[in-house]
Amino acid sequence: TYLSRMLSHIVLRQLRGSHIRCFAGHSKWHNIQHKKNALDAKRSQAFSKMGAMLRSSANLSGADLSSNSVLARLIDRAKAMNMPKDRVDAAIAAGVSGPSGEEAVYEGHGVQGVSFLVHVVTDNRNRASQLLKAAFSKHGGSLGAPGSAAWRFTRLGIVSVADVAVDQQDALLEAALDAGADDVSCLENNEVDVLCPPTSVAEVMGALNAAGFNAVGGRLEHRPTEVAEVDEDTAAAIISLGEELRATDGVQEVSHDANVNLDDSE
Repeated sequence: TYLSRMLSHIVLRQLRGSHIRCFAGHSKWHNIQHKKNALDAKRSQAFSKMGAMLRSSANLSGADLSSNSVLARLIDRAKAMNMPKDRVDAAIAAGVSGPSGEEAVYEGHGVQGVSFLVHVVTDNRNRASQLLKAAFSKHGGSLGAPGSAAWRFTRLGIVSVADVAVDQQDALLEAALDAGADDVSCLENNEVDVLCPPTSVAEVMGALNAAGFNAVGGRLEHRPTEVAEVDEDTAAAIISLGEELRATDGVQEVSHDANVNLDDSE
């Protein structure tokens, strides 16, 4: 009948409207989650980088800010980026005291086979291994055997240089190469990472400062020889695993070979 057909159309429109609203809501959540993943990735990488530089500076020149101007500047930068004070203090303390146990590098794999290297200082390798195994398992990964992931990484010295204008990049590259560096990598906010042999960090940093550049800190880091492109869900999982590993007792550095520099645009 006419009435039944009208009722059917009304019900159909309501169902379609509900579906559209649900889809729109999912899309909005997806965009918000996408931006959150991007911010989490950048913050995680920035805090790890700063922690490594704080440890290195404190280890080389001590924690007295009156005699270690590099450390003083790093602390100011850590405050500006809202790095938690307990992480700043812990990094400096670790640098001053040096390793309080045996240094070890563990290898593992996250979702989609993403390779991880985890640098640990521990007085109990069995306990460290169990903690890392639990962290990997919690996020869909696994702790690997020696040699299963290390071949995908190389150990580098890295000097971070701030306030590098575009027209200064060629001069910086020339000064860096003259000081024994291998390459430079331009980052956001006029920052540049200068890559060099692990034993040349202090020398390169001093040479760049002497040449008038603002070399704010140096560190050692494992970097992948090739970067694996991953989808957004995998990137989010890798970020979560990285945070879990960094929070694990004794962990000093976490490296992986996935590109998780998510685009935070719409």
